[in-house]
Amino acid sequence: MDSSTLGSMFLLLALMFVVVAAKDDADWRTCTQADVPIDLQALCSQTEDSKACMKFLSAFPESRAARSLQPLLELYIKDMANKTEEAKPLIALLYKKQEVRKSHMCLGDCLATKINDVSKALAAFSTTVDINDKFIKMDHFLQRFLRVNSYYKCEDKCPITSASVDEITLADKFQALWNVLEQAGRIDAHMFPTEVDDDDPEAPPLPPTDLTGYNTDTSS
Repeated sequence: MDSSTLGSMFLLLALMFVVVAAKDDADWRTCTQADVPIDLQALCSQTEDSKACMKFLSAFPESRAARSLQPLLELYIKDMANKTEEAKPLIALLYKKQEVRKSHMCLGDCLATKINDVSKALAAFSTTVDINDKFIKMDHFLQRFLRVNSYYKCEDKCPITSASVDEITLADKFQALWNVLEQAGRIDAHMFPTEVDDDDPEAPPLPPTDLTGYNTDTSS
């Protein structure tokens, strides 16, 4: 075998390797329609809690047939909406009790603000007609909300010892919502790997969840 033939074989093998690698990298990591259903186990392995991710997605027959990430993210959007709606009656009850008792409510007020932030964001991008614009808005919100609220935690600013039973219940509901947001954020990151720059004037505003303005004095 001469050197030119050998060189051609090496070139062919190299091209085959590139094609296979590109296919492997393009399956569940992209938002384009794939030839086969997404490997949910491989996808969930990229989240904070792979077992919770698998439990959630496996509960829906449509997720097992999904050939892109968009149907999966739609399931997360619906679950976020359900969780925010479930929390609203408790939030209303907390504010009613606060008004009657004329007492300060740090934890409940903080958590209610965060849950309302999520609810408003869902309303904004859930009604967006353009599908690409919808998921771009979702990506921007998830990145910023998760980033900000990883640092500004209500429990760090508001003494748990002074919280009521209802406030603790609301904290549990927010934690369940947070877990879903984190899962969706990890999956969404495969569609939009570029990180949102907080200093970019074209980027959507940060969610108003900075707790520096909260009064943590519960003596009043």
